[in-house]
Amino acid sequence: MKKSAYLTFGLLSCLFLISSCQGASSSSLASSSSEPASSSNSSTPESSSSSESSSSAASSASSSSSSEAPVEYSSISDVYSGQDEDSFSVKGVVAQFTYGYDGPECFYVCDSTGSILVYPGDYSIESIAIGNTVSITGTRDHYQSNTDAAVGSEIGYYGALQLVASSEISVLDSGVSEIPEGAITDSRIKTLSETDFRDEDLTSRLFRVPATIVKAASTGYTNYYFYDLSMDQSIYCYSKTSGADYSYLDEYDNTSHEVIIAVHSMRPRDEAWRIVPISIGDVVTPSDADIAGFALDRLEDQFLDSYSESVRVDLLKQDSKLLAESSVSYSSSSSNSLILEDEVGTYLSIDSASEETFEVTISLLYKEVTYTRKVSITVAKAPEYETITIAEALAAEEGSEVYVSGIYIKFTTNYSGVYLVDSTGILAVYYQSLEISDYKEGELMVFKGTVTRDFQIDGAYDGYNRLASAELLSHDGLVHEWDTSIVSGTNTCANLYSNFAISDIGKIYKINGYVQQNSTTYYTNYRLYDADGSSYLTLYSTNGSQLSWLSEHVGTTQDYYVYVRDSKNGSYGRYEIVGIAA
Repeated sequence: MKKSAYLTFGLLSCLFLISSCQGASSSSLASSSSEPASSSNSSTPESSSSSESSSSAASSASSSSSSEAPVEYSSISDVYSGQDEDSFSVKGVVAQFTYGYDGPECFYVCDSTGSILVYPGDYSIESIAIGNTVSITGTRDHYQSNTDAAVGSEIGYYGALQLVASSEISVLDSGVSEIPEGAITDSRIKTLSETDFRDEDLTSRLFRVPATIVKAASTGYTNYYFYDLSMDQSIYCYSKTSGADYSYLDEYDNTSHEVIIAVHSMRPRDEAWRIVPISIGDVVTPSDADIAGFALDRLEDQFLDSYSESVRVDLLKQDSKLLAESSVSYSSSSSNSLILEDEVGTYLSIDSASEETFEVTISLLYKEVTYTRKVSITVAKAPEYETITIAEALAAEEGSEVYVSGIYIKFTTNYSGVYLVDSTGILAVYYQSLEISDYKEGELMVFKGTVTRDFQIDGAYDGYNRLASAELLSHDGLVHEWDTSIVSGTNTCANLYSNFAISDIGKIYKINGYVQQNSTTYYTNYRLYDADGSSYLTLYSTNGSQLSWLSEHVGTTQDYYVYVRDSKNGSYGRYEIVGIAA
C-alpha cells in the first residue's frame, strides 16, 4: 500500500571509486554516476593489495606488540549506538575496499555484530588484503561530499557513518577469513530503497538480498542497478568513472543472484541509497508464489492508507506486468465504500460520510492458482488546519513556521519537492520525506514547513521564499484544475532568451512550442523550442532522467506552462515546465 555459497571479489573485480571518504578532496567528488570522468582517470587503478599473498606479513600496517597492554575492543554495533567524536577500538574481517584515483582509500571491516567503513587517514593500508583480520582504533564520524552537503543539511542528513583511524591499523591475521554471518542482514532491495534515513541509517551496513543486475548504457556513461526481483525498485552503484569501474558486472547483466552489498551513502537530492557490491552469489529464480506476491504488492499500491474525501479509485483487472497471465478481482468488507463497475471499469467508491476502517481483499488468479491480499483502509474526516495563502507564504518572515494549502501541479526538478499553486501564486515546497509517485498531480495538499529565502543573486536580486523541511499533513486524493489566472501571460523562448529580466523570476508564462531531447557524449537534456523552431530554452535539470516524463511529449507542439525558477548570475534564467495546457 502506498505510504506517506559466495565468491568474494578480488580487489580488481570491484573498483569502486569512492566520493565520500573523509579525506577525499572536494575536486574529486562527484554526485552522480552520469558525470563524465576526466581522461586522466578513465583507466582502472591497480592496487598492490590485490596481488599480495594472504600469508605475507604486514609491511606497512603495524603489528600489536606483546609488551603493550591488551586492547579492549568494542563491538562494531557499539559504534552504531555511539556519538560522533567518540573513540572506539574494533577488530574484524576486511570485506571490501573502496577506491579513489590513486588506489584504495577505505575499506569495510566486519565482526559478528555489524560492519563499518574505515577511513585510514594518514595510515597505510597497502599490506591489508580482503579476508585479513585487522584492528583499528579510530573516531566515529559522518561524511558527505561538498556536492551533497547543502541539500543534506537542509533535510537533516549528515552523511555516511564511518570510523576514522587515529593510529596505525594492525593486521592480526593475514589469512583469509569469511565475513562473519552476524554482520549480514537478510533483506530485499524493495525494503532498503523504501527505508527512510530518518528512521534508520543504513550506511556501512551489509545486506544479503536477491537482486537482478541491470546494465544501463547511455550517452557517455553506464549505470549499474541492482533491482528487486519484482523489478519495481532499484539501488544503483556509485561511480566516478561513468561506470567503467563496474564493467566486471557486464557478465551478470539481466541475471538474478543472491548478492551481498554494502550501503555506502545516500544521495540527498532524491534520498536514494547508493551501494558497493561485496559479492555475487548463486543464481536465484523466483517461484510462481514469489511472482504473485510481487504482483499483489503492485496491486496494493493502488490504495492509500486513508481517505478523507469521497473519491473514486479506479482499479486494475490485470497486473501491470503479468498482464494477460493474470486476472484480478476485489471485494470490500464495507457496506458504505463499495467495489463497483461501470462502462469505464472496476473501482472502489469511497464514502467519506461514513468514518470507518474496512478491508479490501485483492484476489489474483495466476497460473490457475488464486493468491489473496487484504488491505486495511481507514475513512476519516481530515483534520482542519489554519492555513495561509501562497502569496502570504512568499511574503512571510524567513524562519517562520507556516501551514500552506495548494494544488500540487508538478514535482520540482533536482530536489525532493513539489510546486503548489493557489489563486495567489506558486510556491516551491521541499519536503522531509515523501514518495511523490504515491500522489496525483492536481491533489489539494496541506504542508507545514519553515519559510526559507533562496535563489539570491549577489548585488542584483534578493531571492524569494520557499518552504523547507515540509511535512505533508493532508491530501484529498482528488484531481483539481488549478487557477491559471496566476500565469503572467504568453511569452516566447526567443523573448526570454534575448530579453531576460530579473523581474521574470518566480513567474509562470505560457509558451506555444515543442520539446526536443538533446544528447551529447556526456549528458542528456531537454529543450523547449518556439513553435517555429527559431529559438529554444534549455530546461533546468542536473540529469536528463529528471525530465524523462517529457519524453512522451517530444515533438508535440502545444502550450506549455513554463516557470522561471531562478537565475544563476542574473543574465539568463533557468526554466522548468510545470504544466501543459489542455
